Amino acid sequence: MASTSKCPFCGAVVRSDEKTCPQCGGANPQFVSDSPRRIFQPKTIAELQEYCAERGMPLQRMRFFIGENYREARAFGIYKAGDNRFVVYKNKADGSRAVRYDGPDEAFAVRELFEKLLSECHNRGIYPDGPVQRTAGSGSGSPDKRSFFRRHPILTVWLCLVALALGIHLINTISNSVRNAQEINRQVEAFRADPKSFNSKKIGNRWYVYDVNKGEVVSSGTDNNHLSDGYYRDDTRPSNNNVLWRNGPDWNYYDTAEEDWNLIVTPSFSSLGKTLAYLGTDWQSSWNVPDFRTFPVDEGYYQCGEKFFYRDYLTNARKTGVKWYIYQEDPSDWVASSSPVKAGIPPAEAVKLNRYKLPDGLKKFEESTPYALANNLSGYYRQGDRFYYLAKYSKQPPKTLYVTINKYQYVEEWYTYGVRTDSAGEETAGTDGKKWYLADDEPVKESLTFLGSSLTEQQQEYGVPDFRESAAGLQVTGGSGYVKQGENLYYHYKDTWYRTGADSDSWERSSGPSAEISEEIFLGNSYETFTEEDWDEDWTATDFKTSDTWKRIEADERAEEARKEAERQKEAEKRERENERRNSRDYDSWDSSDTDWDSDW
Repeated sequence: MASTSKCPFCGAVVRSDEKTCPQCGGANPQFVSDSPRRIFQPKTIAELQEYCAERGMPLQRMRFFIGENYREARAFGIYKAGDNRFVVYKNKADGSRAVRYDGPDEAFAVRELFEKLLSECHNRGIYPDGPVQRTAGSGSGSPDKRSFFRRHPILTVWLCLVALALGIHLINTISNSVRNAQEINRQVEAFRADPKSFNSKKIGNRWYVYDVNKGEVVSSGTDNNHLSDGYYRDDTRPSNNNVLWRNGPDWNYYDTAEEDWNLIVTPSFSSLGKTLAYLGTDWQSSWNVPDFRTFPVDEGYYQCGEKFFYRDYLTNARKTGVKWYIYQEDPSDWVASSSPVKAGIPPAEAVKLNRYKLPDGLKKFEESTPYALANNLSGYYRQGDRFYYLAKYSKQPPKTLYVTINKYQYVEEWYTYGVRTDSAGEETAGTDGKKWYLADDEPVKESLTFLGSSLTEQQQEYGVPDFRESAAGLQVTGGSGYVKQGENLYYHYKDTWYRTGADSDSWERSSGPSAEISEEIFLGNSYETFTEEDWDEDWTATDFKTSDTWKRIEADERAEEARKEAERQKEAEKRERENERRNSRDYDSWDSSDTDWDSDW
């Protein structure tokens, strides 16, 4: 929808859908891409409503009420009355009404209000019915027809000086580029004349190298890729492993002790042609190293006869120093190993397997003990007859006087299952049962066996309960459920413990089950699952989900959800108002006081 404003450079009238001023060519800061619309003469109330909607006209702010018998002061409107009559009216400032038309001709009635609507828009420089008619005129309302340069002589001089400086700089840049190109061409031609005098040479910002396979000088744009892949001899290394293989950015050497290819720090390019020589891509047995391209160097699974190996090339190998693992049946797990070649298997017999189609029964390396320990996976671990659980979770940091950068702290805690002991190693008083509790010290990782992230049927044979069905597990995982400890019954809900005692029908906040008492029974999350064996006959605890405490919790949660919903609704209304404001910015100057409300129209 086109509106008008004055050009900030020359003062001429500019439409809002024009990117530049037609008078001086300056950028129009009020430019708005016009939305598609039809130019037509409305003949019905419905068409008039559609006309205004297409142009985003804020009728309520403009005080025009289409299809509504609006009764308050200061308003124009049209509506359909009884007996198939159409009424066009104007409510004056004092609340009285002047009727412009009252009759059966809807088209005439709509045209009367439509013309008044356009008149009010035109008075404010808004043209929803088409382009601005530009006519020559005089007086304060006529645009200045002088050229931009005549009206702004100082700015014109400044622009000319800037253009001159840019021209001189451009000429100097082109001249320097030509001279540099000529010098680079001279050096390249000299290098081509005697290519074997260098293995590599940097000319300008590019590297040039004599490619043995191509028999010519080639160039590359980066320092790291100016050498060919293949074998090199490094005379600075011992003679038994001075043959290197370059594969892209990686350099590899053959470790004779481990009988394996390993990564090495990139050799210095300053040694090219002196102590580092290119040997080509064809392997030779006289080098006393196996062919890199036929060696099992890629990360993944390999089958060598009835044995299975895994090469951890880029991840845990850099953490633990172990690269090869072999799969053993009892217990079924991956353990550290030497390379298949050192185990006496020729490289050609190492067949790489598809990691997504492994043989049945072969455990994935990502589920193995070495992988779990290297990556601190959360789950169950065993150390002889001792069982552990590694819990990884986030919690809010304690409030301090200092600014907290992270909202949550990520912690790793080791829990163990058994009878809790005191600092002297003696069993604490009244500890007849076992439970999960926070371990005093972390276990020795080298002696742990990973059992998985959840208890399987096989692992349940160990007699270890689910960590999540314990007081410690509920607190770590944020689960819900009942825990009985002695004469006290606890319920955990959303990081908060609640407790009720014998002969008590009320629930109250609590610090949770005592860490010093081992006896602990998890009763589940439903009160209906309790049996008489779960407590003594005189137990009178009530269901937490029917208590006044739970009703308060539900009320607080409903209030919090209502608050959040109100905030979401408020934000949505704010966005809607912003969209309406943007869509109707051409009407921002509209003021109902500009209309002569006291006239009879």
